[in-house]
Amino acid sequence: MDITVIIPTYNQQARLSLVLSGLSCQSFDGTTEVLVVDDGCTDDTETVVQQYHDSGALNVRLLRGVGRQGRNASRNQGLREAQGQLTVFLDADALPGPDLLQCYYQTFASHDGPALLAGMQYHLPELEYLSDPRTATVDSSLTLPSVVRDFIDSSRDRLAITEAMVRDDFHSIQKRAQRGSYPNDGTVRRQDEARRLLQARPRSAAAWIAFIPHNGAAATSLLRTAGGFDCDIPFSEGWELAYRCQRQHNAAIIAVEAATYHLYHHHDFGDPAQARTRYDAIEYMATKHRDPRIRLIYFWYAHLWRDPFIPEAAVVNDLFQFERLYHDLPESKWRQYEAVLQAHPNQFPLKEIEVRYGSCA
Repeated sequence: MDITVIIPTYNQQARLSLVLSGLSCQSFDGTTEVLVVDDGCTDDTETVVQQYHDSGALNVRLLRGVGRQGRNASRNQGLREAQGQLTVFLDADALPGPDLLQCYYQTFASHDGPALLAGMQYHLPELEYLSDPRTATVDSSLTLPSVVRDFIDSSRDRLAITEAMVRDDFHSIQKRAQRGSYPNDGTVRRQDEARRLLQARPRSAAAWIAFIPHNGAAATSLLRTAGGFDCDIPFSEGWELAYRCQRQHNAAIIAVEAATYHLYHHHDFGDPAQARTRYDAIEYMATKHRDPRIRLIYFWYAHLWRDPFIPEAAVVNDLFQFERLYHDLPESKWRQYEAVLQAHPNQFPLKEIEVRYGSCA
């Protein structure tokens, strides 16, 4: 088998159907299997997968997890059963471009040595409030202004994305897409800066920041040797895996023009719990790998998303600067950065983190 595609999913049957449609009409002419890992779904995910299997349109099968095990454990379950030389990770809302598998396999076959491949992400912001993009059905769980509902009702034909469009008119979907994984400037800059770093220095100590398993790939043997995803990290699991593969297995991180189109659904970016989860992940990595300078990410984040409690002089303005500081910052200066975090009023509760995960000093 050439490629295994692993898709963890939880109650995303409509978007998953579009993703499977995209996988059924790839330009890649090698052998492919698709493993959809059911992470405790209560919708009709099984029916969707079975329909694609029975039609013969796709070599796909459903793997059942044990209740809600989480996306990292789900990916690892798929990895244990993968038969492909190359494993490609997609999310259930990551619509693949028609040449995604071809791009990944071509890079994989031409590169000597261990590597993780980082794809290109776009998003479709018009789908934010839709529970089913195929019918442009409004998500009934959201409280929306009537003007938004009226706009959707009057624009269904323009908003909808169907399996037929994915198969026969993908260009119309590409025209609607915007760069980045989410509709905010910070995520666009995050991807652009990461890819510029990879193109200039794929062996950079900061290259792991470019790997996101929403759309990423690696040799199955490397992933198994590395132990797969860490099931305890609460977020940014692709960063942690790439960090390990770089340092323990001398893996390069390579930018690939393998594009996905996020079938976007509503996210509450103002939810403090989501921010806390992101910060917990950074602390988890710093502690697990006994590498406190991973916390420089906070200062890079302050460049992407303004943080009034981080002084302008401390902001890390791109990943090239991140790399320089990571390697060359004198210990006395690093202590000043740590002091900024210790004094931060609400985002970096390092004392509490050290109780939970231990100290990385």
